[in-house]
Amino acid sequence: MKRSVRTLWLVAPVLSSFIPVLPFATPVISAAAPRNLPPAPLAAGEGRQQTVAYCSSCHSTEYIPMNAPAQDAAGWQKTVTKMVQSYGAPIPEQDQKLIVNYLSAHYSGKAR
Repeated sequence: MKRSVRTLWLVAPVLSSFIPVLPFATPVISAAAPRNLPPAPLAAGEGRQQTVAYCSSCHSTEYIPMNAPAQDAAGWQKTVTKMVQSYGAPIPEQDQKLIVNYLSAHYSGKAR
């Protein structure tokens, strides 16, 4: 116990030297959508309802138009697959196809 107190006294001056930098640090922003805000409006079309329902359960639908300039059909397929396989999004395969088709039709910014 005495050793940990001694270590703290040795480390404290070093740590305190970083405190003046903290006001300039970039704040951490959560990717999770606030639950009390309505989803961002998306273009009308087949698959919109599934897209809003599944995507907004984890994050804001504002990410869709923000990512559109960098996406094409293959990119949206990769993104939806990542959400299901890596993050555990419970999207049935049938709805995954609808979502990818919807996003590709309305939010693909890459030149075809």
